[in-house]
Amino acid sequence: MLPADLAALLRPGDVLLVGRSGAVSDAIREVTTSLWSHVAMVDQSVSGAWVVLEATHDGIVDGVAARKLETITDDPTVEHLSVRRLVDVPGLKARAVPAHLSAVQAMWFETGEPYSNRVNVDILLHIPVTAADGVNCDAAVNDAYTAGAGVQLHDPRVPTPEAMSQSTLLQEIWRRDVTPVVKTPPPAVDSSAEVQLNTTTSVTAGQWGGMNS
Repeated sequence: MLPADLAALLRPGDVLLVGRSGAVSDAIREVTTSLWSHVAMVDQSVSGAWVVLEATHDGIVDGVAARKLETITDDPTVEHLSVRRLVDVPGLKARAVPAHLSAVQAMWFETGEPYSNRVNVDILLHIPVTAADGVNCDAAVNDAYTAGAGVQLHDPRVPTPEAMSQSTLLQEIWRRDVTPVVKTPPPAVDSSAEVQLNTTTSVTAGQWGGMNS
């Protein structure tokens, strides 16, 4: 059952950030130093039920599909859940169809598209992702907003939940943390040490956190 306060404020097009526990999710979050392991989009059916549109590869669904939102909110392995909403972007208010609804329509067009593990391999290897690599959970949502609403939520070369969480075009409107969020202080920097920067790509190292699980 959906939390009452969440059901009262949801709207189609809202973005979900999910942090699960479990062997795969724990390994992904640890390796990529991210709180988040999955990204999805919310929509509402004609009957009023809330559904989640997501690209996943979990043994039940393989690709972009729609499921009841309760498959995430009632999942006991979900430790962290955040709902993000598109902020007001100049020029979008004049659209005949609101941007968030256009993004939802584009996401529905993606249903049936297969999930690509190649994207996640590229992420682990710090290789910029291209459209030819296919989609994972983050790419599906980012592509839907780009194609449907003309809004790129973040750099598409780094399709990770962590990159989505850092998007300045999304505002957090609801959050649930089953386990405490532990913030570790950054390590001390030795100013006498010489640091060499890798300038082969404009993608910063901090953007690489997170993958789908």
